[in-house]
Amino acid sequence: MADVFRSLRSAVLEWGHHARLALGIRRPRDFERLETAIVLLLDDDQSHNRIREIQIDILKRHGANDGLAAPPHITLKLGFPTSDLRALSTYIEEIATTHGPVDVSLRNFGSFANDKYIFIGVEANTRIESLRQKILKDLHGRFGVHAYPIERDGFHLHVTLAYGLSANDFTSEYKNLSEQAFSIRSTIRKIAILCWINNQWVVYSQADLRH
Repeated sequence: MADVFRSLRSAVLEWGHHARLALGIRRPRDFERLETAIVLLLDDDQSHNRIREIQIDILKRHGANDGLAAPPHITLKLGFPTSDLRALSTYIEEIATTHGPVDVSLRNFGSFANDKYIFIGVEANTRIESLRQKILKDLHGRFGVHAYPIERDGFHLHVTLAYGLSANDFTSEYKNLSEQAFSIRSTIRKIAILCWINNQWVVYSQADLRH
C-alpha cells in the first residue's frame, strides 16, 4: 500500500509540475539547470539597428517569433544545460582577456528550411572559427559539455533573424528577403552568455574582448 501511495503522490506532483509550466508558473527547481549559449554580440549601432529593423519588418508581416527574443548575435556554442553559471562567466572573462575585437562581414540571407529558420550569413572568418573550436574543446575538458554533431567542422556561422514561423510565412518571408541584397561590416567587441528563461534568451553576463 505504501508503494502505491508513493507512486500516486509522485504522479500527482509530476502532473502539478507540468500544469504549472503550462500556466507559466515557475518554481526555483525549474531554474537549477539553465539552457545556456555562448555568443558574440553584434552591438555596434549600425549592425544592431539594421538587424532589428529587419526583424521588426518580419514581425509586422507575420507576427511575433522567438527570433526576436535574443539580442543580435553570432552563436559560438549552441544551448546546453548548466548549473554553474558563475564558473562559465569566469571562463568567458578569461576568453575576453586573450582575444581582441573581431571584424566580420555579414552578407545576404539564408535559411535552414527544416527548422523554418531565417538568418543573415557570416562570411568565413578564421578568427571566429578558431575561437569557436577553442570554446568547444574547453567546455568539454573543463565542464564536461559535449559538442553536438552539427557543431563540428562545417558549422554555419549566422545571425538569427526569425524562426518558428508557419510553413507559409517562412516560404513567403524567405522569398522576400532572398531577393534583396544585404551587406554590412561589423566589429565585434563583446562575448556573452545567454540563458533561456521563460521562452526567451536573456544576457546573463558579458565581457569586452580586449586582448
